[in-house]
Amino acid sequence: MELMSRRGAGGQGFTLIELLVVVAVIALLIGVLLPTLGRARQAATDAGCLSNLRQIGVGAYTYSVDHEGRIHGLSWTLDNHTQLDDVPAPASDLEAAVLQTIKLIRDFSNNDAFEVPLTGFFPYVRYGHLPLTPYFDDLLTPHPAFVCPADTPLETARRDPNGGFDPVAAGIHPAGNTDDTAESLRLRFAYSSSYYFPIAVVDTNQSFQIRTSKRSIHRSRWRQDRQFVNRTLRPISRAADALPLENPRLAIVASPGQKIMKFHETSYHRDRTSGRYYFLPGVMQPVLLFDGSARAVTPEDMNPGWEPERPASYDRNTINVMRNDRDPSDSNRYPGYCKWTRGGLRGIDLGGSEVETAPRIY
Repeated sequence: MELMSRRGAGGQGFTLIELLVVVAVIALLIGVLLPTLGRARQAATDAGCLSNLRQIGVGAYTYSVDHEGRIHGLSWTLDNHTQLDDVPAPASDLEAAVLQTIKLIRDFSNNDAFEVPLTGFFPYVRYGHLPLTPYFDDLLTPHPAFVCPADTPLETARRDPNGGFDPVAAGIHPAGNTDDTAESLRLRFAYSSSYYFPIAVVDTNQSFQIRTSKRSIHRSRWRQDRQFVNRTLRPISRAADALPLENPRLAIVASPGQKIMKFHETSYHRDRTSGRYYFLPGVMQPVLLFDGSARAVTPEDMNPGWEPERPASYDRNTINVMRNDRDPSDSNRYPGYCKWTRGGLRGIDLGGSEVETAPRIY
């Protein structure tokens, strides 16, 4: 009544019904616009991620030209490394790779005190990008091109690498080895990358003798337990161990336009809850191919991959056993997709059957 009397006296104000109508219209507009804005933000994130991958592709090819045609990555071994005065001597190729990681982070971060334990840390896949740092527009480490715009925890750590960001509190856990402590993860996390190598880049053993019946020769040396957290290397045979762990030549890639060089292991694209691994159905993510192109794909676009323990099984859809460490009840079996590709670097991930194109004996 008061609203109506004010309107009659001065010609101003709204009735209760008019006010409710305005509120309803505003709510309707918000409901219409929010999904559009969300899609626009997602498109911008996708575009930023694809741009990062294209930059990495350019850097990767430039590195290859400067390093005898090799794929970039950590290359120090027990027999070929530079010892740092204040760091213990490595006892294995793996520890030598950790030593190289320490050296690279020191070189490009102006943090000469950076150090992590040599044991319990497997750096090849998530830190193999560090040798590319000199090929970007500046020597900033951590460089933004190596971090997906939607990878909020890593982007937060990257912006302030010495700020004490706690990845464990953000749900990111150490690899699971007893010596790989949460403190070690906190120190190095900001220098990691959102983009992973396929295992065949780390273990070229997968690219040879794929169809031989001798399992001890050609199965992957990369071991990952069923909890999907513990990544280790294990010896298989003298012949296998003679093959390099890192830095294979780019020429070994048989189909550059069909083989994935970099991918997200945990996807933040088209799934804002995050934490969904790349192999789960419907997860959309950008990938970088070995020809330098980048595109967005889903697991349904990829060949299913192989199971490292049974790589000779061509008569069925071989799969790799994994487990979502964010959900202990998730113990299903999933295809390995681009992470473990039948044929290794000689196989293909997109646009054809890897069963038909995989090599026989090399």
